[in-house]
Formats: sequence, C-alpha cells, structure tokens
Amino acid sequence: MSPDTTAFPRQFSRAQWKASADEDDKRRLGVITSRKDRNGNVRTGQVSLRQRCMATENCFFCPQIPTTPQVEGLRYRSRYDHKEWLDRPQSVNSNLDRLDDTAGSEFVLLASCNTQQAEGSLNMSRRRFFPNKLPDYSQGADVPIDKDWWHGQILAIVKTITDALESQVSQDGGLYVGSAGVAYMLYYAAEYEPFYHHKATFIQWAESILRRDIPFTERQSSKSADRVSFLLGPSGLYTLGALLGKVMQKQEMVQEYVKKFQAVAPECIKPNFLRCGSDELFVGRAGFLSGALAMEKRMGIKVLDEKVINDICRAMVVSGMDYSKRHRSKSPLMYAYYDTEYLGAAHGLSAILQMILSFPCFLTFNCQSEQIVRSAVDWLLSTQQPDGNFVPATDELVSSRAESDELLHWCHGAPGVVYLLAKAYLTWQDERYLQACLRCGELTWSKGLLKKGPGICHGVAGSGYVFLLLYRLTNDKKYLHRALQFAYFIFSEEFQRGARTPDSPFSLYEGLAGTVCFMLDCLQPERAEFPFFNVF
Repeated sequence: MSPDTTAFPRQFSRAQWKASADEDDKRRLGVITSRKDRNGNVRTGQVSLRQRCMATENCFFCPQIPTTPQVEGLRYRSRYDHKEWLDRPQSVNSNLDRLDDTAGSEFVLLASCNTQQAEGSLNMSRRRFFPNKLPDYSQGADVPIDKDWWHGQILAIVKTITDALESQVSQDGGLYVGSAGVAYMLYYAAEYEPFYHHKATFIQWAESILRRDIPFTERQSSKSADRVSFLLGPSGLYTLGALLGKVMQKQEMVQEYVKKFQAVAPECIKPNFLRCGSDELFVGRAGFLSGALAMEKRMGIKVLDEKVINDICRAMVVSGMDYSKRHRSKSPLMYAYYDTEYLGAAHGLSAILQMILSFPCFLTFNCQSEQIVRSAVDWLLSTQQPDGNFVPATDELVSSRAESDELLHWCHGAPGVVYLLAKAYLTWQDERYLQACLRCGELTWSKGLLKKGPGICHGVAGSGYVFLLLYRLTNDKKYLHRALQFAYFIFSEEFQRGARTPDSPFSLYEGLAGTVCFMLDCLQPERAEFPFFNVF
C-alpha cells in the first residue's frame, strides 16, 4: 500500500517529523508517535516507516516500506519542558522511564532499516549545508553596503511576519519560537535609527504582543521554578517588557517588569530547582542571567543586586563542581540537561561559562571560582576538533559523528561556542582564545550555509552572526564582507529552492524574525550582537 505522501503533515506534526528527520544520513526513518495518558501510561500511536530519498536536492517522502524497523533513539518533549523537543537522540532504554510524568508528554522514536532498495540509488553523503561558492574578501578592498536596498528588503520581511502573526505565530514558545520573539524583533527594529518613522508602529505592535502573551505564559508556568525560564518562559518576557518600557519612556512599565523579574531570582539560588537541569540557557540560571545582562547593558541599570548575582553564579559553579565530581568528568565544571552533557550554546557548558564570565563582579571577589571557570574553559578549548568544530555533547568525544552528520549550528557546534571563546579572550586577553575563534570562523565560512533555514539557532543567519562577532573582535573587514555574503545568500534562488521551511518560520530563533535582527546588524556592525548573547 502506498499512501499519498502529501497527507504526511496531517498524520504527524512538523515538529515530530523534524525531530526524526535531523538524522540526514539515514536511508530510512520511521516515526513512532506516543503520548502518556493521565495515569502516566505510555500509549503508542501509529507507526510510519518511510524512506527519505536523497538522490536529488529536494526531499521526497517515498511509499511506506513493508519491513520491521530497528529503533535507534528517542526524542521527546513535555509540558514540564515547555514543549521543547530535545535536540539529539537519546538512549531509548535509559530514557523511556525518565519521561516527565505530566499527562501530555510526547516522544518520537527514530527508526531505520538496512533493507536494500532495488530501484535507484541514494546519496548517503547528503550534506547539511550548501557548498560555499560565494566570493571571499579581497585584501584591502572596501565593503560597500547599499543601505536603501537593505531597508526595502528588511521592511518587506517585517511586513510578511506581521501579516502572519495572528494566524501562524503561536503564543507558546516564549522568545525562542513564540510571538514574544517577534515582539523582540520589532523592538530591535524600532531601535534602528533609519527606521525612525516606523518606530511608533513597531513599538505599538510589540507592546500589544507582550501584553497578550505574558498572562498566557504565566498560566503555562504555574510552578515557581518554571518562571526562571528565559527563552521559553516568563523571565524572557519580563526582560522584553522592561526594555520596551524604557523605549516608550514609561517608567511604571519598566518598574513593573523589573520587579517581576527580580521576584524570580530567589528560585535560581535553590540547588537543583529543575529536574531536567537547572543551569543551562533555555530554562535555567544561564538564561536568567542573560536577561539581567541585557537589561543592564541596554537600560543602564543594575536589575539584580551584586549579592544576588554572586549567589546565582556561585550556585552555578557549585552545581557544576558537584556534577563533575559525581561523574568523574575531565572538566572541573560539567552539567547535564535531561541526562546529556551538552557542550554547545543551547543547553550546554559553553553558554553557562559565558554567562558566569559576563559578571566580573563575581570573579573579582571569588578568585578560586575564577580559576575553576578558566580551567573549564581551557578543557572545552582542548576538545576543539581539527576542523575547528565542537561536538554537541561529551558522549561524542569518544565516538564522533560522520562528517556528513556534523552539527555546525549556534545551538550545537562552533557557531555557538565561539561566543564563550570571545568572552574568554576579552576577559583574559589570551591569544589562544582568539585563535580558536578564528578557526570557528573559517569553518563557518566553509560549511555555514545551512539548509535548515534562515534562522539564528540553526540557520544561515546564525552562521552569519559569527562573522559579525569576529568583525567586532578584530576590526577586519573580511568578516563584515562574509556576513553580508551570507545575508545576500538568503535571497538567492539556490537557498529559496533548497532550504527547509522551519517549524516556526516567523520566529526569533528558528525563523525570519531572527533573520531581520541579523540583517539589521549587518547595517550597524559596530554594535551587532546575537540576541541576548552579547559578549562586549
């Protein structure tokens, strides 16, 4: 029986397919969707085994293959984790029993089959990126920027996003993939001086989104621990609310959201306040600190007392030391998110260390902690691969991926770790960190034209931000040229034809809202910063 492949999206959500389709080198992928009922019992749904054809640039879902799949891994999400899908396969046996008990938890099993297909051949080396045929920088050349052209393109994208806002952008997902991320983009565009005539409109839209989303997000985060969540939950929206209040010159609005943010801080000091991991960027302490840092830099006020900041940073160091000792890690600091020792920016060691380094007041009065943090940075630096990349998690230090399956994203890989290395260089002025940054940049130029879309988390704009970071670090025009080349590529026919459509195509981290921020920063490179990840 050969089902109509166009019906696939109605059988499984795009997020579920994405979770399994990330393994691009698999010849066949199966999706087994399951859900826990109110009693915590696993209810397995329909099993669909399909072949992913890689013989052409486009992807096709081929007819169902009558064979028994071999289960290879697990992806899951739950209400406890704000419905975020885990980013990489986990061991089925070790994780099935660890799924959150909340009714409504979902998970996706990866499956493959080694049966040979009689007809045709498949390209098993399909890459995650477009080959880079872009012209590189010529030494000594100027880098012209047609700002009028860019303004027209950016405003057109903003209109596309706002037109889709009501029908296609969810309140759920916070700054990461929710409508709050679109509000941040509008705030950021309003701050761009040449868009002065659009400022009032952009700010009005942003405030409207925020006022609608905050009550919804607070209801979704009924536990006090959940309110720490920055990219997926309330503290990120409180940060944005304060920033908007500052731009609107509404001091009462600033105070309202600063107080809400401050009220969450005591939760961060509690050890292990989240079962999934209390320190990472999306839902843990690192993300909360990134919000405090954003308000401090953009509003010129210290949102958290120095004692509170020190207590949170100390809790992060103690947490990392305890985990490292228990698991005999080679790094003096190590952390786990859902039992995986991630190293990258999204859930891992690099972002945690970066946020600790972002508060020198803690390091100044805690010399021993500074030594421990620097040793952890040096350990992570020692894991940089010959090509300049960093593996997603410690288990891949032993058995790494095939080159065709290498992850080179902000969330996992060099384009995210580079921010820690840059912060380390700015903190200690050690040339090793700068050279490691430059290696990340060369790899990103070679393999950073990602097929996953235009976004900043795992798309072309996220790769482009690496060059804007390096431009600010080195003042070398080569990196501004490269950033612009990546921005232009997003409009190319090759990209439009061959890139995937993200699950949240208008969002800040996966979609066009983040792309707008990147393009705006290409026009103002001296102040460019990856959203909520500023190292300067």
